[in-house]
Amino acid sequence: MDWKLPPENQVLLDILANELFDAHREISLENIDIEKLLQESRNQTVTAQAFEGLSFYKNQIPPIIYGQWSSYAFQQVVHSTNVFFQHKELHNWLTDINVPYCILKGCASAHYYPKPYLRCMGDVDFLISTENVDKATDCLLEQGYISSEKEHEFHISFYKEQSVLELHLAVSTLPEGEAGDTIREWMEHIIDDAETVNDESYGTLKIPCWFHHGLIILIHAQRHLLQSGIGLRHFCDWAVYINRLDSTQRALLKERLQKVGLWRMAQILSQTAVLYLGMPNDDLFGDLEIDLCLGIMEDIMLSGNFGRKDFMHSMSSLVLPDVRESKNSMIRQAFLSLNSIVYSNWPKSKRLKLILPIGYVYFPLRYAFRSLIGKRDKVKIKDLLTVGSNRRKVYEQLHIFEI
Repeated sequence: MDWKLPPENQVLLDILANELFDAHREISLENIDIEKLLQESRNQTVTAQAFEGLSFYKNQIPPIIYGQWSSYAFQQVVHSTNVFFQHKELHNWLTDINVPYCILKGCASAHYYPKPYLRCMGDVDFLISTENVDKATDCLLEQGYISSEKEHEFHISFYKEQSVLELHLAVSTLPEGEAGDTIREWMEHIIDDAETVNDESYGTLKIPCWFHHGLIILIHAQRHLLQSGIGLRHFCDWAVYINRLDSTQRALLKERLQKVGLWRMAQILSQTAVLYLGMPNDDLFGDLEIDLCLGIMEDIMLSGNFGRKDFMHSMSSLVLPDVRESKNSMIRQAFLSLNSIVYSNWPKSKRLKLILPIGYVYFPLRYAFRSLIGKRDKVKIKDLLTVGSNRRKVYEQLHIFEI
C-alpha cells in the first residue's frame, strides 16, 4: 500500500500501547509536531489517555501546548465523569421501577480498560425490552427529560441539558438471512444474562456478559466502518476487550462468530491491535496480514472519531456497500444512500414512497446551495469515488456477515 503512517500518528499509537498494554515502547518527540499530535488525539477522542502517557515527557513539550493539552484532557475527564454519573442515575431510576436493562457500549466498554476514567464517553445507551418502553419513558419524563420527536430505526433519544439517553429497542440494524437471524436469537437473552459490575468510576451497573459485549462492539464497528469510520477510541474498545478474554472465551468467541460471518473482521481487528497497539498476540488470530492491517489502520486514522477528521473520507460512505446489500455497485449504493438520507430527514417517506423523488432532488440541491455559501464543504465527485473505491477494497476482504 502507498499510505504511510505519519510520525505523529505513530507516536500516538505508541503512547496508547504503553497505556493500554504496558508495551514499554520507546517514545521520541524529536522532529514531532506536538500541535499535530495534540490535534490527532482530539480527532481520535483519546486526548486524556494520550496526556496521561505524555506526562513523563513534559520537559520535551512546549509549556503552552502542554497547558492546552492538560486543559483538553481535564475537560474530557470531567465530561466522562458526568456521563458516568448519568449511567449511575439511570441504574437507580430503572432499578426503582423494576425495569431490567443493559448498558450498551459506554461504561460497558470502559469496564475493560485499565483506567476506565480515561475512556472518553459519549451518550448513555441502554437496552430494555419492548414491554417496558412506556414505563421507562414515563420515568425519564418525570426526571425532566424530553423525548426526541425524530423517528429512528432502533432507539429513542431523551434530552436534558447536556445529557443524552438513548433507549434502545434493539442493539443495531442487522442483515436479513441466516446470520442476522442467529444474532437476533443470541441477543434475545442479553438483558437476562447481563452482569452486575461495580467500579469507583461509574458505580453499580448492568452491562452485557463478555460474549454479548464483544458481539455488540463488532456490530457497532462494522456499521460505522461502512459509514464515516470508527476512529481510535472504538478500535481501542475492541483491543482491550479481546485482550481481557481467556483462552476458553476466545475459542468460544471464534466458534460463534464464524457462524455469522464476523470472525474474519474480529481476527483482522485483533491483528491490527497486535501490530499497532502492542497488544499481546495469540495464535488464534492467525498469521499477521500486514497489508490488510495497514489498510484498516489507514481507515481508522483518516476517519477519526465517527468521521470527524476528514470530510471526504466521511462522505465516501455514500458509495460503500451496506452489509445487507454487499454486492451493490457504487452507483446503486449511492442511490440507496440517498434513500437513507431522505428516510432519515423525512421519516414519512418510508410509508409514502411518492415523496422519495422529491427528496432525491431537494437534498442534493440543498447541500449544493449550502456549499456555495460556505456552510458546507464542497464535494468533489472524482475524489469521493476514489476514496470510496479504496475503502471498499479493504472492507470486502473482511467478508462481513458472509457465511
